[in-house]
Amino acid sequence: MKSPADRTLTVTSVPADPDKWSEQSKRSEAYVLWTAYKDIAYQCRHCGRDAVFTGAEQKHAFEVRQVYVWQRRTLCSPCWEAARAIDAQLRACEARWADARDMLRTDGEFLAGWLALMKQKDKYAPGRANTAVQSMLQTLIDRLNDTGS
Repeated sequence: MKSPADRTLTVTSVPADPDKWSEQSKRSEAYVLWTAYKDIAYQCRHCGRDAVFTGAEQKHAFEVRQVYVWQRRTLCSPCWEAARAIDAQLRACEARWADARDMLRTDGEFLAGWLALMKQKDKYAPGRANTAVQSMLQTLIDRLNDTGS
């Protein structure tokens, strides 16, 4: 597979409005240097597909969502959407846990599902695993399996 630098890419340019950037981005040297966003080719870290962080996507990310301007994409759109869906499910698990921890400690299906989601998320964001929560969940699952046998 070709590296992002080796691919032929028709680069589009979209005018930048750094005044709409986050305060952190405005403190970077890019604030005075960037006049336009140009497409950036990359390879998805998860699936390996070739992808492009378009100038229009950069404008939205940096000026509307106010993401830090030196942040770069590492996941293609489908993988990014899948990772965001997993994040939403993980937040729902965390909220349920916060509300009903004592009851959920013995809910093997909930615990196993939460752990599976965490392991799935690790595939999209390697190196960012919450190993403490994963260990806690595995311990609780093991205890349930030991008492149930």
